[in-house]
Amino acid sequence: MNSRLGDDIALSELAAVSGLSAGHFAFAFKQSMGISPHGWLRRQRIDVAKTLLRNQQLSLSSIATSVGFGNQSAFGVAFRKETRMTPTAWRRLHWS
Repeated sequence: MNSRLGDDIALSELAAVSGLSAGHFAFAFKQSMGISPHGWLRRQRIDVAKTLLRNQQLSLSSIATSVGFGNQSAFGVAFRKETRMTPTAWRRLHWS
């Protein structure tokens, strides 16, 4: 999953790789990791985005698509859910 953060990864695809049904995979993943597969993937994408946000030359829309969000709006919603800040506010606070 980490190597494909920019891709749209279906739960059924992950389940097939592990040889489990989608439901069983999601249950086992949450039992093991303490978070749903979707939540884990979102968190990883946001962590990569935080690194990219330190580069002032990169636009928010290019960051959004590079980490797997369909558009800047979806990225903003997910970023705020994880950090309680907008990407722009986070960038201003952490710009170096």
